[in-house]
Amino acid sequence: DMGSPAAAEVIARKLIEAMGKGIAVEASTLQVTTSIGIAYSVHPAVAKKLMAIADAALYMAKNSGRNTWHMLLADDAAKPPQVGPQATATFGEDNA
Repeated sequence: DMGSPAAAEVIARKLIEAMGKGIAVEASTLQVTTSIGIAYSVHPAVAKKLMAIADAALYMAKNSGRNTWHMLLADDAAKPPQVGPQATATFGEDNA
């Protein structure tokens, strides 16, 4: 289901994996890290609010050591934020 938080997690993992392969520049290979912030809402939401939440999630990912993702669910502030990759089991169990 591409409309689920789990689908966003899959995409984030694929992006981080792809960026981890390095970028060839002339005779060198640059290694980069990727931090991803995800905002998810099951209810209609204002784009500006989702962007602010995604931005907060991005900085949480960066502060977690980079090369990871962080997901915040806009609908339920009471749920703990999801941080990748260690969030996989928690996310799947809590939000299946």
